[in-house]
Amino acid sequence: MNTISRTSFCDKCASSSRPLVYDLYLLFGGTSGKYIVDQCEGNTSGTLAGYTPHVFTVKKRLKGNLVIEKICGMNGCGVDIWLDEDEVSTFRIKYKSLTEMTVSEWNALVQFKDISYHL
Repeated sequence: MNTISRTSFCDKCASSSRPLVYDLYLLFGGTSGKYIVDQCEGNTSGTLAGYTPHVFTVKKRLKGNLVIEKICGMNGCGVDIWLDEDEVSTFRIKYKSLTEMTVSEWNALVQFKDISYHL
């Protein structure tokens, strides 16, 4: 598994008290293997500030470690999301960061699924 979606903290979203109801966000579906655009449904104002969906992708291996690309999935932060002329959700990646982690850390991230986190 090279790409996953998991909850992670984002300073920029925290300073804007995001996620908020009706915010659009991007996920990567592990089962479908496709990017998915969704919308926050619950009243999240302030309670989850900064804890947002992120997309993590393994970019390469370096001496036993992995280089991971991390993208905040919130519209207007790590991605821009819009509807094209056919009313299909489209996105472009606006900001991404690279980080290094061990294979054990990556495996722990893959196995961790916070079922209590719901937008």
